[in-house]
Amino acid sequence: MKLNYKFKNKKVNAIVTVTAIALAIVITAYILIAGLGDADAAVENNTLHIKGMYGVTLELSEISQVTLIERSMRDIGVGRRSNGVALGNTFRGQFGGKLLFINGDNPPTIHIVWHGAGDIYISFSDAQKTRALYRDLIQ
Repeated sequence: MKLNYKFKNKKVNAIVTVTAIALAIVITAYILIAGLGDADAAVENNTLHIKGMYGVTLELSEISQVTLIERSMRDIGVGRRSNGVALGNTFRGQFGGKLLFINGDNPPTIHIVWHGAGDIYISFSDAQKTRALYRDLIQ
């Protein structure tokens, strides 16, 4: 059985087509814009909140180690993407068994070992912002 979605009126057909394409462009643009910015990460009440795409919330007691690595994630090795977004120097999601929240190709990078859930890497486009989050994590 063949489905035919053509409307009898060509004007209605054109409006439906243009609307569907515009909606697809808007949704795609929103996903790209939301994924390209720095992740929103903060420590509050002994909890690390990482908001945005692939965001997580974890208690600081669930963290066994926090390290500030003076290298970019490209130098460390991103790994193969399994469930994430890679756009230029932005990496969000699961890459090689690691959860990445990386913006930019500049050091430093925070490495978090999360009990039972693997490694998390965070780097912002502004190195001072990365260092400030690291200080909050180790206090």
